[in-house]
Amino acid sequence: MYLAGLDLAGKEKNKTAIAFYETSTRAFILKEAYKNEQIIKILEKFNPKVIAIDAPLTFPLSNKAFREAEKQLITKGFRPLPLNMPSMEILVKRAIKLKAHIFSSLKEVEIIECFASASLKVLYLNKLELEKKLKRKLDKDDVDALACALTAYFYKKGNYETLGKKEEGTIILPKIL
Repeated sequence: MYLAGLDLAGKEKNKTAIAFYETSTRAFILKEAYKNEQIIKILEKFNPKVIAIDAPLTFPLSNKAFREAEKQLITKGFRPLPLNMPSMEILVKRAIKLKAHIFSSLKEVEIIECFASASLKVLYLNKLELEKKLKRKLDKDDVDALACALTAYFYKKGNYETLGKKEEGTIILPKIL
């Protein structure tokens, strides 16, 4: 079974990193894409059961900078960007559109939102440790996609914390028991 993590770029001209985690072999596979159609084709090939996306999948219900999920991240010491920043608005719009395309293309998939830098910190991981484990160089996008794939794994196992409100959008963080 595959689980996926996406470090989604705000614009299609920039790289979106996609990490797959195969649960039976415990192997990671890294891919990259630019356009939404490319992302969908790659996802269709692997047919993951859970996709964790490092991008907000909803806007705040009020016209504020943060949803409850980001406010809870801030209380935990993380620094999410305000969702009313122009670059973040572009990212959220793309994420919402991509989520709809994924649901229309893949059956029986769960899509969750994560915050890659928080997942890395919770899992006590960093770029150098991941490079050592995977025996290859990684860029920041790859590292974030791997963090998302690991978040999907912890989510699937039931070891996670949910931040935010369901009606406004939630962020999933892995939880080490």
